[in-house]
Amino acid sequence: MKKTLLYSMLVTGAFLFGCSSAPQTTNPSTTQTETPITSQNPNSTNISGAQVTITEEQAKEIALKEVGSGNVIEFSYDMDDIIPNYDITIVNGTTEYEFEISAVDGSILKRSSEQNPLITNEVKIDEAKVKEIINNQVNGTIVGIKLDRDDYLPVYDVTVVDGTYKYEFEVSAMDGSILSKDQELINQASNINTNQGLNIDQTKAKEIALGQVNSGVIGEFSLDYERGIPVYEITVYEGRTEYEFEISGIDGSIISRSVDTNLD
Repeated sequence: MKKTLLYSMLVTGAFLFGCSSAPQTTNPSTTQTETPITSQNPNSTNISGAQVTITEEQAKEIALKEVGSGNVIEFSYDMDDIIPNYDITIVNGTTEYEFEISAVDGSILKRSSEQNPLITNEVKIDEAKVKEIINNQVNGTIVGIKLDRDDYLPVYDVTVVDGTYKYEFEVSAMDGSILSKDQELINQASNINTNQGLNIDQTKAKEIALGQVNSGVIGEFSLDYERGIPVYEITVYEGRTEYEFEISGIDGSIISRSVDTNLD
């Protein structure tokens, strides 16, 4: 009886030892992870103070190349994320694409697409034609023109100023019809020479602002009138630093400048 019991204990011990020594296996299905599209450039991991090297136009080219063709209907610069990036929306046919493009190395950080049969994307009117249409409506200077959408219909948002008024137009990108027009009297003071015209266009104003920093990107841009004087208000981001400029639309002089180096 004792021999039988001892034999059973030896067999059981050997079995348990063999099980504990066997290599452990896992179910491959439980270890799968979803990997987002990330930059392959090792320099892009230098997140803090990463230098912006990709311009707005380059970012648009990268996104358009991915979809083959289409129209950029939304575009913005975002420096609040860990990696500064451009947010771009493109419509091609009935498909809407959204991209996040790294402003550091041009890599695609995120991409998504959505089918929407309500989207109408027949852009038949280019910017040159829009300018011609607007110039026939008002004798002024076009200071802003942007392709946008309104209820999925492509429209141009156009801003025009003359010596007295600022005009906002919405022009259909399909047939050139004027969808809306707003007219605002420019605030003028009697002691200011209100005949001073807008001599600096938006491209030149942006160049002046960017020329004040080593390497930056335009984050916000607008034209306003202060006591009858046209003034460009421009925000430039360089790494984690924000610059704000007020630039005269008359002679391009810098009216004011501020720097914020403590952005969160």
